[in-house]
Amino acid sequence: MTTTAPLQTVPSKTAPTKTVPSKTVASIRWLAAPTSWSWPSSGPGPACREAYPWDVPWSADLRPFIKSLAELRSAHGVLRREGLRWSAPGADVLEGVADDLRVVINRSRSNSVPLTIESGQSLVWTLGIVDNQSVSPQSAAVLGS
Repeated sequence: MTTTAPLQTVPSKTAPTKTVPSKTVASIRWLAAPTSWSWPSSGPGPACREAYPWDVPWSADLRPFIKSLAELRSAHGVLRREGLRWSAPGADVLEGVADDLRVVINRSRSNSVPLTIESGQSLVWTLGIVDNQSVSPQSAAVLGS
């Protein structure tokens, strides 16, 4: 004889009432649990599971960086839709290419990657240290025509 878990009704403001298995509701409640507790294994969890320290002042002002990203996205329509074709030409390199735009991201912590700027292209946006020959570790470049 097969038994199924009882169902619970979950009201929604925008959609009709849906019926969800109680195991799903329990899973959702578990996912919403506080993140500052320790796993029952060998000591506290890694720092990535700690709660965000909202009461500690942060010295970095991200507004200019976010503004530069918004301007880049506004100037190049391919960044607003799924137009980049991504590849991984190296272990720590990601490259996105579209008709008139190329994005190079160096995820390495120690090695620079060579940057080839084709005729008619120029550096449009950079993050970190980028010159006409290489993208430094933990840096990115956007090239356009």
